[in-house]
Amino acid sequence: MKTWIGAIALVGVLTSCEAAAQGQVYGYGATSCGKFASNNKEAQEEYMVWVSGYASSLSGQTGVKYFNGADAEGRLLWILNYCRAHPLEKFVVATEMLLLELDVK
Repeated sequence: MKTWIGAIALVGVLTSCEAAAQGQVYGYGATSCGKFASNNKEAQEEYMVWVSGYASSLSGQTGVKYFNGADAEGRLLWILNYCRAHPLEKFVVATEMLLLELDVK
């Protein structure tokens, strides 16, 4: 059952990546990872509010509870590490990679 949920979530993430590639992402998601990584912690926490909204929307579509067992500080650190390694990537891609990582666990 978890495998099916993971597969459905992956399709949702890939569909979201396609939407992101078509320019349908707004707000912080449309900015670069480099911009996120260069901000101070207070600004990064504002981005994480966007992540919560994005995850909530995707969770409503897939039924996956992405944030079970992952605290806010851990999610912020994961995305910060991803963005430091991929500064040219859009922030929405970092968000989707986090959600994929959380769904696998």
